[in-house]
Parts: sequence; C-alpha cells; structure tokens
Amino acid sequence: MIAKAKLVDATVSLMLALAAMSPATEGAEATLVKDINPFGPSDPTNLRNADGRLFFTADDGVSGPELWRSEGTDASTVKVRDIQPGPAGAYPRPVTGLAGGLLFSANDGVNGFELWKSDGTGTGTALVKDLNPGPAGSDPGELTETNGRIFFSAYTNSLGTELWKSDGTAEGTVLVKDVNPGSSSSNPTELTEVSGTLYFRADDGLPGANHRELWKSDGTQAGTVMVRDINPGPGESYPANLIRLREILLFAANDGVHGTEIWKSNGTEAGTVMVKDINPGPIGGGFSGPAVSNGTAFFVADDGIHGAELWKSDGTETGTVMVRDINPSGSSSISQLTDVNGTLFFAIFDDLWKSDGTAVGTVMVKDFDSSNYPLALDHLTNVNGTLFFVANDGVHGAEVWLSNGTETGTVLAADINPGDKFSFSWPKNLTAVNGTLFLQADDGTHGTELWSIGPSVPGAVPDGDGIPGTPLRMTRGSGTEIMLAWDPSSCAAGAADYAIYEGALGLFASHTPRVCSTGGTTTWTLTPDPGGRYYLVVPIYGAKEGSYGRASDGSERAQGTPACSPQSLSDSCYY
Repeated sequence: MIAKAKLVDATVSLMLALAAMSPATEGAEATLVKDINPFGPSDPTNLRNADGRLFFTADDGVSGPELWRSEGTDASTVKVRDIQPGPAGAYPRPVTGLAGGLLFSANDGVNGFELWKSDGTGTGTALVKDLNPGPAGSDPGELTETNGRIFFSAYTNSLGTELWKSDGTAEGTVLVKDVNPGSSSSNPTELTEVSGTLYFRADDGLPGANHRELWKSDGTQAGTVMVRDINPGPGESYPANLIRLREILLFAANDGVHGTEIWKSNGTEAGTVMVKDINPGPIGGGFSGPAVSNGTAFFVADDGIHGAELWKSDGTETGTVMVRDINPSGSSSISQLTDVNGTLFFAIFDDLWKSDGTAVGTVMVKDFDSSNYPLALDHLTNVNGTLFFVANDGVHGAEVWLSNGTETGTVLAADINPGDKFSFSWPKNLTAVNGTLFLQADDGTHGTELWSIGPSVPGAVPDGDGIPGTPLRMTRGSGTEIMLAWDPSSCAAGAADYAIYEGALGLFASHTPRVCSTGGTTTWTLTPDPGGRYYLVVPIYGAKEGSYGRASDGSERAQGTPACSPQSLSDSCYY
C-alpha cells in the first residue's frame, strides 16, 4: 500500500509499504545543488565518493573542466583548485580514494596528464610525481586501491605502459615491474583486488608465446608474475570481466579449445582452471556483465541452446547453472546486473527485473514502455538499500526512478525536466555519498548541472496551518500538543487510515508511527518530543492527501488530487 506522488522541488512523493513484505520506499527530493556554469552546462562528470565527500569534474565557464567537491549544498560546492590556469581546464579523470584524500589524473598544461593528489583543499592539491617529463605526460589509468596503495597503469618513453604503484608521495610512486621489457607496453588492464592480491591482464611481449594472459602482483617486482599461460603458444586467453567472489577470482578466458568460458583462480597455476564448459565446442558460452549478489556470481552466458540468459555460479562446475530461460524463443537482452542488499536487479532493455537466484524468484519488477523514444534502463545504483536507475516510461522522458523490488514500489523519484514525454533530463553518473544520490542532469533551464536526490525534510508543523487542497488539518494545540483534524467532507475521513510520523520525512530515514487511526475519530492529540518534526500520511494509493510539510525554502508542499480508495489499518500502521 502506497501513498505516492511525483516530486520535484517542493512536490513530495510519500510511500508506505508493509514492513513484513519489503522495506518501505519513502519520498525523495531532487535538488539542483549548484548552477556551476551560469553561461551554459557545467557537465559534471567523473563523480566519485572519496572519504564521504563528493569529488567530480566540472566546467564553470571560466576555468574549463577542473576538480570540484560538494557536500550537497550550494555553499559547499566549490572548485578545489584551478590546476591548469585559464579556460583550457585540467580535465581531472577518474579519482580513487586514499587515506583521507584522493589520487587522480590531471593535466596542468605543462607536464601533460600525470598523477595528482588532493585532500579537498587548494593547498592540499598537488602533483604527486612527473613520471614522464614533458608535455605528453604518463596518462595514469586503471587506478585501483589494494592494501592502502594505489596501483595504476602509466606510460613513459623508456618503458611504455606498465604497472605502477603509489602511496600518495613522490618517493612511494614507483614502477612495480616492466612486464614487457623495453619501450614496448604490457598494457595492464582490468586491475582487480582479491584478498590483498592484485590481478590484471597484461602482455609480456614474448615472441611466439603468452601475449595477453592473467597476471598477479603483491606490489613487488619479484611478486609480479603471470598466473598461468591459459592459451599456450602464439595465442592468448585475453582474460576479461575480472570479479571477486569471496576469496577467488572469476573471469572470462579462452584457452584456444573451449572458446571463451568462465574461469577461476586462487592465484596459483594449478588453481587457475575453467569452472564450466557452458557451451561445448570452440565458440564458448561467455561470461558477461558479472555481479556478485548474496555470495553468488551472476552473469550472462549462452549455452548454445537457450541463447544469452541469466546464469549464476558459486565457483564450482555443479554450482554453475542457468537461473531461468527468460526468453524461450531466443536471447534475453540482459544488462546492468546490480546487487541491492542481496537481491540482484537487472535490465532487459527497458524493463526492470530482479532475481533471488531461483527460476521462480526471477521476475519482472516493472514493465516500462519507452516506445516513444526506445531507451534501455541504465545506471542502476544501490543507495542505502534502495535501487535508483534511469528509465523512460513514455510519459516523463528519461528520468530517475527508484524501486524497493515491487511493482507498486517502483516509482518516479524525480521528474527533473518536467513537461511532455519528450522532456528528458538525461541523468548520468549516479553516485551515492552518505545516503544522498548525486548525478548530472538537465532540467531544461540550467543545462547539465549537478543534482542530488535525497531525504526530503519538512519544516516544523506550522501553527494553525491547514493542508492546501484537502480538508485535513494539522495544528498546534495547547502547550506543546499537536492536533490532527479532518472535516466530514474528506473523502477518506470515515474509510481509511491516517498516521502521524515523527522524524525527517525522507527516503532513507527511519520513521516511528506515533498515532494511527481508521478514521473513527475526528481529532488526534499527542505530545511531541522537544525539537521533533512531524508529518501526516494518508496511505491511499495514488493520493496526496498525506504529504504534509514545508520544503527547505519554506514553500508549502503541493498536494495532488485525492483518490478515495480505502485501505486496511494493518497495511498502514503495521511498521
């Protein structure tokens, strides 16, 4: 049972769900964090959560793309440093947290793209080391944290692109190993940590042998070795889609006989083996888009009979099975596998699905109709146990949605660019920081800017104020009492449940019901906690009678048209 509404700016969406069935999906609020570039779009990209702070790249129209940070308010959203003075911009690239700060790649206009660090202040933002002197730069990439160190790939004229590591100091930023000796590159990619060991794909350049195979490193030259030559001779196994499952590594590889299949490794040659020959023969079944949920690896594979479908593996041959043949007539277009507190969510083009690892538990959550502008679901993101994603429902355009895993609990989180079905805000780079979702979006007025979606916090109950558009009233009584009253004209007055909740009205807050009623009385009275915030909920599906309170700017929250549809007390007040 849900009381829900579309919410942008001061419009709030309230949702109550039966606790015994699933966690409640509550209201969220979309906010333009800051109009960083008043002259056009700031295009915030490379959003990263580092030490509980948001860092990103944005262009304010003066300095070009530079490093910014934000705590979710206009005042806290600031440029960290103008690394390359002037309008060109330093173009900071993907950042990685390290000991209270972050490491990233940037171009200061003199040294090219090199490794930088920042503690979030201008004075604490500096070049770590000029690995490849000159304007070309070393172009650091694949930054991956392992045991308090950052491993990355970098290019130098004398060594090519090889594996490096850094502790954030110039002295601690060193070459790990020249895997492909000389100026040729080993091109380490897919850097993945498992139990303190770094795994990656690299090419040692040996003539007639090895090529791109699975390697590992403990951070030392001697401890950086090829794990196994999976495809011996002139071929290569091309390990891909590396992912950690408990204490082992799962990945896709081609041994030259079975095609590309699912493999595993414990870091030893003998322990690096094919898990299962899903599609017998030289083509292989593949191992695509893997994600770990509830201790199981889920992925997409094709056994040559059912087409590309959802599979799961516990790392054993017998435990590697197809979950469900979702499309018996061919392949399912599965993508965006995402874990949310032990439930796997995924997209089949524009529809949202979930799975608990069983065939019967693999079901569609919501059917979206994006026929007006075909668009696959994208950017599935876990924010404190709630799934957020981007979808086009054929009514609002491409906007942010949220889901608690039920059809009724899958709702529009924010219509950032309101209007007709072609008014898209094109949300991207969804990133969770301290329970708030940050993203880039275009509201049709400010261009692409930084937005947030997080708990909506109403103001204190105003004295003697009614709820606009409804006959419901929440007022202050004598002393510290708060009284709820409704007129007989209320369509829900004698038929549905009401509840006053204490606390911040928000998506991620924990709420405590203070009073519940089936509409059999005309007033409620309660003694509020000092400094407490209260709001009223009328849990009628499709109704807005209960979304009460003021937005942070002091404006009253808009109310929608009530829909009189009685609900039972147990649904609304059992929490």
